[in-house]
Amino acid sequence: REWFDLMDIDGDGLISAQELRCGLLSPACKPFTQPTCRLLVRIFDTHARNSQLEFGEFLELRSFLHEWSMTFLDQDHDRSGSIDQFELIVALSTIYKHQFNPQFISRLIALLKSRLSRSVHRMSLSLDAFLALNACLSRLARLYKTGGHRYTAPSLEDYLLRELPRMLDGEGEFLAAADNANNADGAQPRAPAASSVELSS
Repeated sequence: REWFDLMDIDGDGLISAQELRCGLLSPACKPFTQPTCRLLVRIFDTHARNSQLEFGEFLELRSFLHEWSMTFLDQDHDRSGSIDQFELIVALSTIYKHQFNPQFISRLIALLKSRLSRSVHRMSLSLDAFLALNACLSRLARLYKTGGHRYTAPSLEDYLLRELPRMLDGEGEFLAAADNANNADGAQPRAPAASSVELSS
């Protein structure tokens, strides 16, 4: 709990997006962008919905960030601090056990560039943008796999391209759908476990 307490600057027992940004550094020792930190907090704040992370939510986030960061570094072969669209295909396939096509990846990068321009350069993603992307994909992929969504899509890619912009903008069905699915059996809402988001048939 020491790391959590160090990041909890105001001592209220919760981590805000600003506190998360102050406490997180990339492998290059650079802070993550404010939009990405706000997104991470919004997606992993699955209990009180107060735009802050409780200790348990923080542990979930930390576990995800470690896994995604390691996958990113494995694909960043030239240690440039970014991965191109072909490396991104391999990275996402590793995480989600699903083979995404190059056309989808190109559209994905273009979408991220329009919202996270500081983290997306030409056709490559920084670690910052990669983490933001996976925070969204992990939730949406779980909804798609379990049927916890209200939109009938021809494919996973179609569903992601429809919902991802809304999620990045703080909208979309995933918030209500996630709450309904978790509250139906009286359980507290939780961020999806990485091991449960395998999409291969």
